[in-house]
Amino acid sequence: MEQNNLNWIAGYIWGIADDVLRDLFVRGKYRDVILPMTVLRRFDAVLEETLQHLAAEHHKEVATHLYGQEINAETYAICKADLLLKGEGDAADNIVGGPEYSTLANDAFPSHEFDFMLSNPPYGKSWKSDLERMGGKKHMRDLRFLIEHNGDPEYSLVTRSSDGQMLFLANKLSKMKQQTKSGSRIAEVHNGSSLFTGDAGQGESNIRRWIIENDWLEAIVALPLNMFYNTGIATYIWVLTNRKPDHRRGKVQLIDATRWYQPLRKNLGKKNCELGETDIQRICDVFMAFEENEQSKVFNNADFGYHKVTVERPLRIGGIDPDRAYKPKEIKALKETGERSEEAPPVIKKIHKKGVKPDPMRGLFETTIKGKPTVVEYEPDTDLRDTEQIPLIEKGGIEAFIEREVLPYAADAWYKGDSVKTGYEISFTRYFYKPQPMRTLEEIRADIRALEKETDGLLDEIIGEVPAHWRVAPIKRLLSRMDYGTSEASTEAGSIRVLTMGNIQNGEVIMPRFGGLNGIPDHLLLEHQDLLFTRTNGNPDLVGKVGIFRGQVSDKVSFASYLVRLRVKEFHDPQWLHMLLNSSAFWPFARSHALVNLQTKLNSTRYGQFSVPVPPFVEQSQTVERVAEESKALNTAITRTGREITLIQEYRTRLIADVVTGKLDVREATANLPDEPEDLLENGDDLPEDTDHILEEATP
Repeated sequence: MEQNNLNWIAGYIWGIADDVLRDLFVRGKYRDVILPMTVLRRFDAVLEETLQHLAAEHHKEVATHLYGQEINAETYAICKADLLLKGEGDAADNIVGGPEYSTLANDAFPSHEFDFMLSNPPYGKSWKSDLERMGGKKHMRDLRFLIEHNGDPEYSLVTRSSDGQMLFLANKLSKMKQQTKSGSRIAEVHNGSSLFTGDAGQGESNIRRWIIENDWLEAIVALPLNMFYNTGIATYIWVLTNRKPDHRRGKVQLIDATRWYQPLRKNLGKKNCELGETDIQRICDVFMAFEENEQSKVFNNADFGYHKVTVERPLRIGGIDPDRAYKPKEIKALKETGERSEEAPPVIKKIHKKGVKPDPMRGLFETTIKGKPTVVEYEPDTDLRDTEQIPLIEKGGIEAFIEREVLPYAADAWYKGDSVKTGYEISFTRYFYKPQPMRTLEEIRADIRALEKETDGLLDEIIGEVPAHWRVAPIKRLLSRMDYGTSEASTEAGSIRVLTMGNIQNGEVIMPRFGGLNGIPDHLLLEHQDLLFTRTNGNPDLVGKVGIFRGQVSDKVSFASYLVRLRVKEFHDPQWLHMLLNSSAFWPFARSHALVNLQTKLNSTRYGQFSVPVPPFVEQSQTVERVAEESKALNTAITRTGREITLIQEYRTRLIADVVTGKLDVREATANLPDEPEDLLENGDDLPEDTDHILEEATP
């Protein structure tokens, strides 16, 4: 091949690689070329000069050897061709790929260890076919994903089959150098779900736990939104090493770089920004400084961990014998036919022999049977079962938390020690949340006083002091049920109507006119004053909004899985909680904890853990009544104002019509224009007769 042709081909491939590296690649620009793996080669070449410069500074020789694996045949071929064209045939042998080379199911480098590893795994992509080839979750024997940790010889890192991105990170971790002074360093780009998806004991959480408890996680950097061509989701760079410097040991740094970017002159799909040289340098400087500031937070490893604890309460059935233990068959029959009641005695499932010490925190209760003190175990009520996420750093541990947060609301609760699981999650939103500063009461009062002059004092009584004797409790403590809705598709002929996100409007439930399901479990039917919380929506401003169902269970109405039903306990007022959850004092805070992705999602478990001020029941009802009374006056004022606006618009329309048709002399019309809008109301009958006294009553 002539040198000119060779240079043209090499330049052509390098141009593609450059566009890929800068995320400017557009399908169709290079004919049949697809997103290539040449970005790896481009990194290698770009860094070559820098590596040699650093080597000279330290009087050392440096050689780099590039390895890569790619499942897409065309992408793999382009990368390999680039190396061959540059005369690096030996290096080309280290690039492996094709449809049979899935990184998860077919590791191309099982015995290799590397100094540096980079990856941008697919987000939210199913790996079900790989999982099946590997034997499924039950028969998985790949030592990359089934490891020994914390005394567990079969500690599973296997994630949900719907998203395998964390397994790519586990694959890299299995290839870290263990016997060298410098060890290995890894950088991977993930979306937000890798930070917290997966419950304690599940694959994603286990991977985070494995990483953090081995002290491999150095930092996570939050990147700006809209950095990629096809999606605007939030992305994060995970930086890991098995050779942390002394000052970083036991610590994790979180860097918020979401505001450090350069806007593009022209959008490329959803990509509208990029990291400029100054932005990259700023991120590196913050990372190296390892200091606390507005964009950098440093945490202890344990700060991200928690115990997931199952909290039980006894099954209480009316009419049972409280002095004997019931057999499993009897308990099953009681659950099916008995009537549950908070006032009924608990069902005993086991009576212990003498010598067993009572431990009510762990379900061993002391009671009196036939006049003798006895230690018993109660049958747990699965409907009352709850879980708690207790931080690893909780002072006093699990028992101190339960004594403070659970027993004051459920004195008969206990937990089983063997049910405790450890999980890890990282919430960037929580750590970098910046609430809008609230104005002082004096500032708000001043604005209301000014507005009051224009509204006849209507709003004056709205101002009030917040009582100081209210207690604080998690939302879930106020609920008897918290349920996801049905995922079944509705039909036009269905008799049970199903509420969707669109049926929650302005805090109320708007009933669908037709369509639904032919059958639904009874526990998914709505009851009077059930609350419905919107957990996910394409519009972020609607996530976290709560509607109240004012129908009856006989109406046979259910709800879709995008909604969560909150059923309030008897000694709390559902209408009060409804107003609180929709208030400007609570909703923005809850919304700030949502994951912004293609759909904005607010985790319902986390929602239930948010603490709110709780007044006594009597004051809850009084609050509802007062707001309802004030609303009457407000609605009257709104009606009056709306009527005035309608009359002004009518006047304007008729004026224009008369002028343009010559029915009214312009000079005469101008001279007769009213000085004030009230002059348009020629007849006092246009307003409700009782408006004035309503406004007077609302004025102090």
